[in-house]
Amino acid sequence: MKRKLLAFLKILCLAALVLSLFTACSPGREKDAANEPEKGSSQETETATSQENEKTASQDAENAAPKEPEKLVTLISASEIPAGEWQAVRSFPDQNGYVDDTLAMNSMYSFEGYSGQGTLYFEVGQAVEGFDLFLNNRRVDTAGIAPGVYSLDISELAVNGSNTLQLSNIRAADPSAKVTVRIPYPVVIEGNPADVGLDEAPLRLIEKIISADIANGFSSAQLAVVKDGRLVYSNAWGKLNSYTPDGERLEGGAEVSTDTMYDLASNTKMYAAVYAFQYLFDRGVLSLSDRAVDILGEEFVEDTIAIEFASFGGAYPGLEKIKEWKARITLKDLLMHQAGFPDSGHYHNEYFDTVSQSLSTEVKNVLYVADADKEKTFREGICRTPLMYEPGTKTRYSDIDYMILGLVIEKVTGTDLDSFLRETYWQPMGLERVSYAPLEHGYAKEDCAATELRGNTRDGLIDFPGVRTETIQGEVHDEESYYMMEGMSGHAGLFASAPDLARLAFVMLSGGYGNERFFSKNTRDLFTSTQAGGAYN
Repeated sequence: MKRKLLAFLKILCLAALVLSLFTACSPGREKDAANEPEKGSSQETETATSQENEKTASQDAENAAPKEPEKLVTLISASEIPAGEWQAVRSFPDQNGYVDDTLAMNSMYSFEGYSGQGTLYFEVGQAVEGFDLFLNNRRVDTAGIAPGVYSLDISELAVNGSNTLQLSNIRAADPSAKVTVRIPYPVVIEGNPADVGLDEAPLRLIEKIISADIANGFSSAQLAVVKDGRLVYSNAWGKLNSYTPDGERLEGGAEVSTDTMYDLASNTKMYAAVYAFQYLFDRGVLSLSDRAVDILGEEFVEDTIAIEFASFGGAYPGLEKIKEWKARITLKDLLMHQAGFPDSGHYHNEYFDTVSQSLSTEVKNVLYVADADKEKTFREGICRTPLMYEPGTKTRYSDIDYMILGLVIEKVTGTDLDSFLRETYWQPMGLERVSYAPLEHGYAKEDCAATELRGNTRDGLIDFPGVRTETIQGEVHDEESYYMMEGMSGHAGLFASAPDLARLAFVMLSGGYGNERFFSKNTRDLFTSTQAGGAYN
């Protein structure tokens, strides 16, 4: 106890020393010292009293005068309210559905947003004479507002994360009069690392690492960083094509830019199949428990052939059991890679050992589909493909799962994946550098980075009928997507630039973009939840 008391006294002494040094070194201290009256003199007392009185009077006047609220409300015409869906549409004074406007929940609403951006839209009912408005506890000037349509720029009031709107004390001649507020979703705006408190040192290190990789043979790269609703970093390195078909390094050639589109490979599964599914799930068009056979037809099960995969270890359950399993496959099984399919049917390759799931130049592929298009691949490939295990009992990454999901989405929407995603996501979000089969949608080879030399031959090691042998640029690299699914599949085929892909990823944080609603928070939470203890949720 004595030691603690001594330590405490030492801290007090140090604090007093720092305070005295600060006072002694304050600007003007030495200059004023010569003019100071002697301590205890009447002049000192009168001066101090006068200064204290003036200070008190000034503070009282400041406290008494009301602070000017932010004048951010701007009158607009009704035609200027954007069309579309919203993060929320709330009518006050009973936004929560209760008649009692004294309840706090009826006067307040919280929504997601980011600092530096946002506009709210207000429709003031005909009988409304006035109301009080606060955002994040800051008062907004509503004096003189008459019935009509208004906008509120909240860029200086918004904070990152949850923002709270309070609309209360509505004064109206008609008790049923309301003020309706429309709240858009946040978007991605331009910014820099300092705007979001991001240290630039790691970015400089990343630049050095990528530049070193490019100098030592890597072809090209892009990087985009979005944080707190801002695109704070976007860069590109390397060339559109760095090598001759023989693998010799090219000295010249066009540089990639942040607009260059890249083959997204299996990222397609997320940003095409899953995004499309989440949109349809959120609107009740599809559910996780829907069976694939009910959407695709009985041939999905009945045309299945018998293949005694080596993975059965001699315990093959029989074709009828396999068909029974296949009939049970749900869309959730497909999404979670737990449907039971092999990783790929290798439908494009005439020679493949399906039983052992290994490359072969001698064993005929029993699932080979010649001269394929999507329809033929479905009927002669996917419908005939048996399962390797009972659905829901294992997890095995499979392109077939997402090929099927893509077909399901096209079946229920009545259009192809590119058209559905373009109309649902890309155009409403203003994305211009994302597409399936870019060469068929107005883009040139020069808009895309080269993917691989010598096509799909793996440097001459693989051969099959119609195999591409030239450098692949602007066409999907994935064999099943290109040869079997017309370049447009749920598992592969999407192209995008890093900045546009970052904006698409941002949607998973908000569920919408501007005045476009894609899916709810409940849907986001469900699709990002983990399996508890390995259980099949």
